[in-house]
Amino acid sequence: MKSEAIRKTTEAHGWVGVIISVALFIIFWAGSITLFHPELTRWQSLPHFPLNSNFELRPLNLVVDRTLEQHNFNSSQELRIHLPGEHAPFTEMRIPIIDAETEKIKSLHLFVNPYTGETLIEKKQFVLADFLYTLHFNLKLPFGKYIVGIVTLFFLVMIMTGLTIQLKKLIRYFFLYRHDKSKRTQYTDIHNVIGVISLPYS
Repeated sequence: MKSEAIRKTTEAHGWVGVIISVALFIIFWAGSITLFHPELTRWQSLPHFPLNSNFELRPLNLVVDRTLEQHNFNSSQELRIHLPGEHAPFTEMRIPIIDAETEKIKSLHLFVNPYTGETLIEKKQFVLADFLYTLHFNLKLPFGKYIVGIVTLFFLVMIMTGLTIQLKKLIRYFFLYRHDKSKRTQYTDIHNVIGVISLPYS
């Protein structure tokens, strides 16, 4: 009876892994890259706008005033400013404005030259970083958040069934790798070791 339960658990573990493997890979891959979202945002925008740092930085109030004059600024909402630094030479501004067509409030994310106060470009024209971020949590699909939620639920099933299968041998065979056995055995050992080591990060 016990061996039968282990067999069924192993089958469930394998089939669930096969079914969600592609979606899970995309979620993990995009999530890993999204960890560097600010750096990726700067990487995709910086080469297009080289700045001449021989000039002095313009006073922040003048930069802000010049930028706000160009837009229908809504002063009742929050204005966010990220000052330039060593790795981010632009002044980034999130400005709440009132859309002229819809008359609704929307957020404008701009890159501003801190030396001249000139607005360089709106961030939305660089889509790679935000695309990967969105891909991570909804796969860019209709009802994607629900799909990712279901995949996460099945991933939890994989973790629980994997622990059930390996629990008895978890400590004794933790670093077991049978290099002199068949390829299938070797791959199984690699799978088990990586699965156990990565468990705390799941």
